[in-house]
Amino acid sequence: LKTDWSFEFADVRRTIEAVQTTLLPFVKNSQFISKVALKSLLQSLEKIWKITKKFCLPILEQDWRRLKLKIFREDFVLQQKVSQISSLYLVGGARKPSEVITNQKGREIWISLFGDKELFIPWERFFPNFVKAIEEPKWLKYENVFRPFLDFTKDSKVSAFEYSISVSYTHLT
Repeated sequence: LKTDWSFEFADVRRTIEAVQTTLLPFVKNSQFISKVALKSLLQSLEKIWKITKKFCLPILEQDWRRLKLKIFREDFVLQQKVSQISSLYLVGGARKPSEVITNQKGREIWISLFGDKELFIPWERFFPNFVKAIEEPKWLKYENVFRPFLDFTKDSKVSAFEYSISVSYTHLT
């Protein structure tokens, strides 16, 4: 199967360039970005790299389509992670969750549960506490339904960025 890879994956290239552009000011100024955020970015870049290497081999058309879909999905996740870093960190340092979470009730719940310093909460800690705080115990059995809305960067952590978007658009609080 012959194709113009530069055209097919131009969006992926732009996302990877956005990773560089987003991280450069922090690296230049030796600023802090959490290991969680960097590890999450690295995992997505590694996934894209592994998928991309498969395109160098002879490939059937149906496999090509499947791999292309995988790479575009991971590209979307990577875009969310770049946006997350841009939202959570300023060149001067990390922001507080209260500065990131726009929904007032959502902000109050986050601060009461996790304080105003932690930007990333492990899923296992986040979800049961969140469900308890909003007094919806029946939601515990639907954890797999809520997870994609609250951990859309797929890193098993809920960031103040993800939480802010989720409570603002889905009216979870």
